[in-house]
Amino acid sequence: MRWALLEQGMFSDVPPDVAEYLDAVHTLSLEKNQQCEEQLAHLLGVLNGIGVQPVFLKCAAALIGRLYPSSGERMVSDIDVLVPAARLPDILDRLAGVGYRLVNPKEDISDIEHPDALSHHHYPAIYSPDWPVAVELHVQPVLLSFVNLLSCDEVFQDATAVRWRGGDCLLPSPNHFVMHNIIHSYLVDTRYHLASMSLRQLFEFVLVSQSYGERIDWHAINSRFGAAGCRDELAQYLVLAQICLGFNVVTGIDLDGWDRLRVQP
Repeated sequence: MRWALLEQGMFSDVPPDVAEYLDAVHTLSLEKNQQCEEQLAHLLGVLNGIGVQPVFLKCAAALIGRLYPSSGERMVSDIDVLVPAARLPDILDRLAGVGYRLVNPKEDISDIEHPDALSHHHYPAIYSPDWPVAVELHVQPVLLSFVNLLSCDEVFQDATAVRWRGGDCLLPSPNHFVMHNIIHSYLVDTRYHLASMSLRQLFEFVLVSQSYGERIDWHAINSRFGAAGCRDELAQYLVLAQICLGFNVVTGIDLDGWDRLRVQP
């Protein structure tokens, strides 16, 4: 909100106490996210040190890719990292050596410590008292029930290599950044309940769509969701972004009147 008001020259019209609050939140967020970037750089160095080049997802990808004008605009709650399943035991051992532990030490990890027995798309959250946020090590980018829409192999294959803070990492391709956002924020997090949609995630979807522009192959995304039986869900998400944030629905994706009628209420 602060960014939008400043960009549109409206911040001076905001009541002083509200402006002070928005500035304070931005300052605190910026301070925290600068620490998060240090944590990302440290984590990347540890992973590179054992020959792992990770794919950073969601907010980590947004920070590294400089999607926002400053990192203070993007609230960060955790770090999501996609790693090869076969390397998970090595990674856990190395991260334990630098202070990372389970957030919930009582969590049953008997069926997810080994890649062949993995029953979830990520290992339980881990944290280090030296750093501000928890880390989730993913072996699949999405819940296992949605791997037919987006798999680990695909993300690694199409990811963009980036040299950042002295380390080597990967960022999702434009298509996969968009798809991961839709799958995670709508199909998984809200369980199709539009009223509980995260505006932060919806905003990031619109921002990514505008930033990447023609690098996104909407026809391929539409075909993929259609083949997985999720065409209606994709359409509803696009309509929601249009209604709430003025998203220009792309040519080639047909939205009928029923899509708007489902979403508008």
